[in-house]
Parts: sequence; structure tokens; C-alpha cells
Amino acid sequence: MKQQFASIIAALAFAALVACPAIAFADPPPVAPVAPVAPVAPVPPGNNGNKGTPTPSAPPGTLALSLPPVVPEVLVAFAVPVVPVIPVIPVIPVAPIAPVAPVAPLVPDVPEVSEALKPPAGQRLSLETVGIGVQIYECKPAKDDPKRFEWVYKAPEAELFDSAGKRIGRHYAGPTWEASDGSKVVGEIKGRDDGPDPGAIPWLLLSAKSTAGNGVFSRIQSIQRLHTVGGKAPAAGCVRAQAGNETRVAYEAGYYFYSAGP
Repeated sequence: MKQQFASIIAALAFAALVACPAIAFADPPPVAPVAPVAPVAPVPPGNNGNKGTPTPSAPPGTLALSLPPVVPEVLVAFAVPVVPVIPVIPVIPVAPIAPVAPVAPLVPDVPEVSEALKPPAGQRLSLETVGIGVQIYECKPAKDDPKRFEWVYKAPEAELFDSAGKRIGRHYAGPTWEASDGSKVVGEIKGRDDGPDPGAIPWLLLSAKSTAGNGVFSRIQSIQRLHTVGGKAPAAGCVRAQAGNETRVAYEAGYYFYSAGP
């Protein structure tokens, strides 16, 4: 009978494990030793051995067992898997970007000048620069009176800057304009205007007498010298003792370069 009882208990435990594979048994607290169980006497038919109430008789050939109540000394821990919660980030709709219209290239403004200083028709303004430097004069005899001496214009000496203030070339005798890329243009005077400032050198229109190199000045056909400041020869003149001497007078001017236009 003990062997059958143990077999039934083992079968019930195995069935519980198979039915609940996710159950994890925690370590139980220490349990006092259980006293040996006395042999169970057979129960007479029709008597439960205690209260005298009738007990249904077991079918012939079977064993009637009275199972003890389950003692909750075993703590059962249910292993519940924890599912991480991923926060949902809202999607903000992005407005479509409108296409950017192409930017037209900047075209220098053509200055307002008198008819005497306008370049020939068909030419367009291609470059605007500022010249900063000196006008050089030499003490020589006057053409109409060799006994009298005066300051005679010799040459310019200036640096050329673009509208952003970057040095792009130089201006010197000829008159010659030379770009940093090596191209050159030599001009000759075609028109003249005294300009609004009597204390400044006159405004000029020059045509290209020759060009050289392959660059910004190699295609120039006309040049304007406008908006002049300073640069005039000393009003006091010079004397024989100063013959051959030079004087350098600071000046500034805007130079406008024209090329053949479409």
C-alpha cells in the first residue's frame, strides 16, 4: 500500500509540472522532520472510521484511500515574464521644401555719365573696380615758356580692388591696367569731363589701344575713370631748382571696364 500511495503522489506531482511549465519553485523554508506514518488499517465497508456516516463502497478489486489535506508548506512562485514597454514617439509631418529658384548673376550698375564719357553702343559693363594710390608728377619746363617750370603729369601708381575689397590687380604707366591673372589692357583717352569736384582729377573715357594675356582684362574694349578724389598736381607749381623732381599726390577713383556685349 505504501508503494501505491507514493506512486500516486509522484504521478500527481509530475502532472502538475507538465501542466504548468512556467512555475518555478522557490526554496522552501526549513521544515521540521515528519514523523513516520503509522500503517493505515483497512476501512470496513459502510464506515468512514470516524463519524459513522455511510461511505460509498469501492468497486471490487480497488483500494479506497483517504488522502490527507494539502499542507501549504511549499511556496510556489509564478515566473511572469516582464515585457518591456517601448515608448511611442509621435511622427511630426514635415512640409515639403519648395524648390529654390536659380539666382541671376549680379550685374554691375552702369553709372550715369555725360555723353562724352559713354562707351560705344553694343558694349556692356563687365567689371567695376576701385583704384587707390598716387598720381605722379615731375617738375619740367612749361611747353609754352621754357623758362617757367611746372608739375607735369607722369604716370599713375595704384592698386585695384573689387567690390568686396579684394585686390585684383594694379594700375601704372601707359596707362595700363594689369589683373592678377596676368591679363592687361592699355588705354588711350577718348573723352574728358571735369567732374563735380574741382579739387580732383578729371573723369575720363578711354578705349583699349592694346590687350595682352588671357584673363579678365584681355577682352576689355573701353574704360571709364569716374568718382575721382584728389590726385591733382600742386597748385603752387615748381622752380628750376626742382627740375626733374617728382611729387606723388594721393588719389582714389572708380574704374569701369566694358567688353563686347551679347
